Amino acid sequence: MKKLLSLIVASAAVLSVVAQEYNHSIGVTLGSLNGLSYKYCATEDFAFQLDFGFQTIETRTSGIMIDGPDFSETVRFVKPVSYFGGRLNPNLLWQREVADDWNFFLGGGFSVDMIRSVDVKDINPEVVALLSSWDTENKYAVKFGVNAIMGIEYCFGGPVNLSLDFRSGYTVAYDNLVAGYKYYLGAFDWNLCVGVRYRFE
Repeated sequence: MKKLLSLIVASAAVLSVVAQEYNHSIGVTLGSLNGLSYKYCATEDFAFQLDFGFQTIETRTSGIMIDGPDFSETVRFVKPVSYFGGRLNPNLLWQREVADDWNFFLGGGFSVDMIRSVDVKDINPEVVALLSSWDTENKYAVKFGVNAIMGIEYCFGGPVNLSLDFRSGYTVAYDNLVAGYKYYLGAFDWNLCVGVRYRFE
């Protein structure tokens, strides 16, 4: 019995140390972005977080630009749009402990995505005549963006932490259509993510 109690006390002490001091954590992110998540605490106040995964986003566009040899037009409008794709999202975080085992963090970063191309014919009726014969259904586009991030993190007694964050930003999708034409689609971007990571030194 004494050996069992000694083992429990020793395990609790080890877990307490791990919970208080760690440099790395790795796990998953779920929600708007589903994939892998890695965090590195460079100092007591600053950390670097890298997320990679897949997402389905429903947002609103701010406008589209069609550019080509015989036609070039920029149209401003706000309409719903959805897309699916992969995302790489690094962020630099400033973090501060606000209560026992609770941390608040704030920062910013950028994103690089490969997304399924938006059907321009449905979004922009002003260029239907130009795009009606083009296949924009099964193409993929590259998307770049910048974002702010804010959230909270809870550190359990063991080497596991749970985080909740909100990321808002602006992105631009780019794609080649046909015959030398290109389109640039600007969109607002926001994500709500839950992270579960394992901490280690």
